[in-house]
Amino acid sequence: SSTAAELNLIDGGTSRGTTAIADGDGVLINDAGTMRMTNVTTLKTYMGVEKNNPSFFAYMSAHQGVSDNTNTKVAFDSTLFATSGTYDTTNYRWTPGVAGNYQLMVQIVGDSQATANLYAITLYVFKNGSGYSLNSAEVNANYVDNYPRQHPISLNTCVQSDADDYFEIWAAVNDTSGTPQHFKYGSYFGGFLISAAA
Repeated sequence: SSTAAELNLIDGGTSRGTTAIADGDGVLINDAGTMRMTNVTTLKTYMGVEKNNPSFFAYMSAHQGVSDNTNTKVAFDSTLFATSGTYDTTNYRWTPGVAGNYQLMVQIVGDSQATANLYAITLYVFKNGSGYSLNSAEVNANYVDNYPRQHPISLNTCVQSDADDYFEIWAAVNDTSGTPQHFKYGSYFGGFLISAAA
């Protein structure tokens, strides 16, 4: 497919024109201001376009029934996008595949399925099957004295990853109804590359 882009060539504040660029093309400008076509992939890299991949956004296709106050992996079984096939919709995990520093964004909606029965929710980021060793990768919301039916809990955190590390989301919903669930509406798990590993 053809992806259009445009460059305005500026020399001393004077516009030198606008040139459309299609896939397979690019632009190289020499010291004299002369433009010639090169490769658009190189141009995108030089300009910093799509520098935040690998990236993904996952969500739940159905509510997930869980045991009361029991830490359970959240079943993010669908993706809006996942570059390079990096998200596993069967095991509900993300393996970036590229070493680097990453931003993760998570939200879980805990639902007691009964009015005024939700006591607390705890949300965790797991790395390689165990809790990630940062306080920012775990958050708890306690609704004592004012129990709702459902409520979201979210976190944003930074993680470091090797090429073969993987990340999962676990959560515990504590309620008094005995039928808690991870509610699909409003629940999500996403992430993207910030920078190469230090």
